[in-house]
Amino acid sequence: MLACGIVSPYIVSTRISSGVKMKLQVAKWGNSLAIRLPVECLRAAGLKEGDEVEAEVTPAGEIRLTVAQSIDKKAFLERVARLRAGLPMTTATVEAMRRDDRY
Repeated sequence: MLACGIVSPYIVSTRISSGVKMKLQVAKWGNSLAIRLPVECLRAAGLKEGDEVEAEVTPAGEIRLTVAQSIDKKAFLERVARLRAGLPMTTATVEAMRRDDRY
């Protein structure tokens, strides 16, 4: 995990897991603001271009970036199918509402 703390409105302090700390600058990127991460940060976190990260702002005002968990779509759909197979077959709620003119 990369831990970042806001030093000023436009400077972000970053500590890599190895204990190295550096200051990064917030810069304009199109209509947004962005922080460029040095290659050392990316390597330490195991990130490459196109990877997704989740950003969390803590109550202390720190910004934490973590690698987003990818979902195995095939395994997810198989699990849903197994769970659904165990459910009783009943009339669909929407069909019942349409039949009863309750929509």
